[in-house]
Amino acid sequence: MEEKTVENGWSMLMKFGSKKNLKKLREGQLYMKNLKYYVDLEKTTDDEDVGDKYDGQMVLRDVKISMVTVDTNELVAQFNAPSASMNLGYLGCPVFCMFMFDHRNHVDEQLAGGYRQDFFANLNPTAWKPT
Repeated sequence: MEEKTVENGWSMLMKFGSKKNLKKLREGQLYMKNLKYYVDLEKTTDDEDVGDKYDGQMVLRDVKISMVTVDTNELVAQFNAPSASMNLGYLGCPVFCMFMFDHRNHVDEQLAGGYRQDFFANLNPTAWKPT
């Protein structure tokens, strides 16, 4: 049997949010927050499911860092680090988040517990019209 991949399997984009914002989406209006909101969310709440302290950054592993002077390019210090991150300047940019549901995260069992959010899934894009 051929191994399932995103290319040869099935997938569906889903948008989670409040009923108010999902209704606005159906009307053609987007509700977005900037990347800094999601960075701060994980830092202040430890919520790794929604927040991501590395959003808008480039994370490098096992790096050798060299510090040089700007004018003469003279080596000042050099050291190894297990990881380093670079801010790419995108923290102020708005972001529209969606969830990709596919064969990799499909489960046959229903999830237990009371965690629920409303979601919008467009299963037939050719028949969908904003109301």
